Amino acid sequence: MTIQPAPVNPPTTTTAPSLPDGNGQSVANPSNPPASNNSLNPVPSRLPKGRRWSRRNRWLLAALAVFVLGGSSLGGWIFYSGKHAARPDLILHPVKKETLHVTITARGTLEPADNTYITCKVKAKTPGQACTSIRWVINNGARVKEGDKVMELDDSGLQDQLQQQQIEVYKAEEALEKAKLQLAKDVLANKAVVEQWKTKRHVAEMVLKEYLEGQFANARLELQNKQTLSDTDLFMWEERARWSERMARPGRQFVTVSQAESDEARRQAAALAQKSIRTQLEVLEKVTRPKFQSQYQGDIDEAERQVELAEETLEKTRASDKVAVRSAYAQYQLQTSRLGDIEKGIKDCYIRAPRDGMVIYYVDERSRWDSNKGVIAQGELVKEGEKLLAVPDLTQLVVNARVHEAMISRVRDDKETSTGFSEVVNTTLLFTPQPLCALSAFFAFDGEQNASRSAYAHLEKKRERRGMPASIRVNAFPDRPLKGHVKWVSPVAALNDWFSSDVKVYETHVAIDDDHVQGLKPGMDAVVTIFVETKPKPVLAVPLQALLGGVEMGEKRRCFAVVDGQFYMREVKLGSANETLVEVKDGLQEGDVVVLNPAVLLSDKEKAEYGVSASSDRNDQRGSGGPGGE
Repeated sequence: MTIQPAPVNPPTTTTAPSLPDGNGQSVANPSNPPASNNSLNPVPSRLPKGRRWSRRNRWLLAALAVFVLGGSSLGGWIFYSGKHAARPDLILHPVKKETLHVTITARGTLEPADNTYITCKVKAKTPGQACTSIRWVINNGARVKEGDKVMELDDSGLQDQLQQQQIEVYKAEEALEKAKLQLAKDVLANKAVVEQWKTKRHVAEMVLKEYLEGQFANARLELQNKQTLSDTDLFMWEERARWSERMARPGRQFVTVSQAESDEARRQAAALAQKSIRTQLEVLEKVTRPKFQSQYQGDIDEAERQVELAEETLEKTRASDKVAVRSAYAQYQLQTSRLGDIEKGIKDCYIRAPRDGMVIYYVDERSRWDSNKGVIAQGELVKEGEKLLAVPDLTQLVVNARVHEAMISRVRDDKETSTGFSEVVNTTLLFTPQPLCALSAFFAFDGEQNASRSAYAHLEKKRERRGMPASIRVNAFPDRPLKGHVKWVSPVAALNDWFSSDVKVYETHVAIDDDHVQGLKPGMDAVVTIFVETKPKPVLAVPLQALLGGVEMGEKRRCFAVVDGQFYMREVKLGSANETLVEVKDGLQEGDVVVLNPAVLLSDKEKAEYGVSASSDRNDQRGSGGPGGE
């Protein structure tokens, strides 16, 4: 409602163009004021005053103000009260004392505690490559007796290798015999050379001895005899010459002068003969003997060197030929060993059961998520060392479960120590009055132990600590829970599958303690509940979904509590927990009400702070799967 003042009528003489107002009336256009004409139309000096508001209009204005104020108060009350009123999108839970069983639940499969695996023993030409294929295999789960054939591998390739290898063995044997023959020939030839030079050395020694003790001695003796005769002749002719010279002197004239001269000439000839013989003797001893002695000794030394050379040649040739013989023998052994491996491989192609029991196809851990790996079927390729079958002991079964890394530190398994039973028995067997019997018994017990380890397994180790108790529920028999305990926990994380590559789990074996359990078979699915801890008295507990925060906050968390219809965030101190409930040590009291889907009450900033995702927020709004609320 708009109250306008009464219009003022302009002069009738000269008018300006008018504009229509909001009520359809015309008003003066302020942009085109009327022309002033003081002479004809005098204008008053003051504008006329508007009329005062009527009482009716004032009452209407007051009513309008009251209406606006009341509406604002009512809207604020509605908004404020609606914020703290009961909200259907929240799930509430009363805090109360409950018996807290700290347990770990994991899924797994039944497996034998003691498995005898059958592996492929056929050797491959290239490491890592397939060596043969499966020609025939017994049905999975079939019952067998010890010695029954359970699998037959293709040996056609090995049969071809066998024929070729037999030829290689014959060639290696021929090379070995040739090497032996060459060794014998070289030894005989070199021995003959050695003996030949030894003979020449002996002959040279005999020649030297013959010269020194024969020719030289005879020649020296002849010269010495001639020297003696020449000395005698010279002495005789000297006497004769002196006598003839005295007898031929004047006054005596008993010998003619010519006769005296002739005797003198003979004396001189005898002196020359004596000198010649002495010279010959001196040459014989100083020249001829050393010359021939050096010559004959050189022949001896040369023969000695040839003997040494021949003997060294003999030894080197013998060593070289022996190396050739050993090489040929090693090659023969290698080819024979290969032939034995092929024959053994052919024998290993026919696999028999190592003991009585059930045959189970081995499934590799990697093939659980890849159906193309580790398939045991006719025509499938196998590798050297690959596990093919298992013959388990069905009297002892365990559940192979996988426990999350966040809970694995709380699981305790059996702790066993070695008793030294085998060492004690072996030592005792050795200390007997009869050593030979003791040694025989020692090796017999050791061989029996290696052949059948399970016979003494209960004596080899002593259990110091029993693992945590557990409850086992096999899916095939849901109404028959079984008792068990944790037997073994893997020290390393298990191989991850493709769907949960970022989740670390640890393989845990839970042994079944119940006796005479019928119907259980390896491979059956089961659920294991490990009892980590049980509170003796009920404790104040809340569901896990009511808490906000992560492990970085330690033992403190936050939650929303309802007090007088309003929601307040509280900090609580936690204690033990299981998969659904957690103990509250401080921050809440019995009878308090908490919100099980607190993400609904958080702002976007608080959701980012506590790590609440949008998907969990939507799940909390739906309230599906949570504990019952009010």
